Amino acid sequence: MAVIRRLEEAGVRLTSDQKPVNKNMPFSGMEFVVTGKLESFSREEAQEKIRSLGGTAKDNVTKATNYLVVGADAGSKLAKARSMGVKELSEREFINMLEQS
Repeated sequence: MAVIRRLEEAGVRLTSDQKPVNKNMPFSGMEFVVTGKLESFSREEAQEKIRSLGGTAKDNVTKATNYLVVGADAGSKLAKARSMGVKELSEREFINMLEQS
């Protein structure tokens, strides 16, 4: 017990805040990146919606990225996604995906 208490005092977390991913969720296996300013919700809210439907929300575009959600004033992530052939979603298209899920 003393070891566990010392680890906790040092900042080690023994539990996870991550929700288990259900493979039957509509966004399961999909990776999203959100860029630019969204009108309907904050970036954090959009990322939480993605995670709640089983998807992964990342901050950087990679070859594993399935969708780039594009808000106003999108920058270098948009250019990188285009060069990699990542599917772009407007905010409206993203909302439609959420509503269909």
